[in-house]
Amino acid sequence: MKKEQLITLNFRIQNETISISNVNINQPLAVSVRKALKDDSQSRPLEDWIVTLNGNQLDMSQKVKDLNLSNGDTLKLTLKDGGGGER
Repeated sequence: MKKEQLITLNFRIQNETISISNVNINQPLAVSVRKALKDDSQSRPLEDWIVTLNGNQLDMSQKVKDLNLSNGDTLKLTLKDGGGGER
């Protein structure tokens, strides 16, 4: 069985950087985003967040390898603009 390729990704949330190690490059980016948000104790749903790298928005449903992410990359997590009302 082929050994899975693992990398470390950093997530910048507000003024804090959270490192997620052992990221499987064959999993969707959303898996690592959930871990980063859990570590940051954020209670907002995943759909409320935008992930960017160098100003480019990333699709969280795509695999890490398909997004060409590299070991040590720092991704920025920001909340989407609110709609101005409650759901």
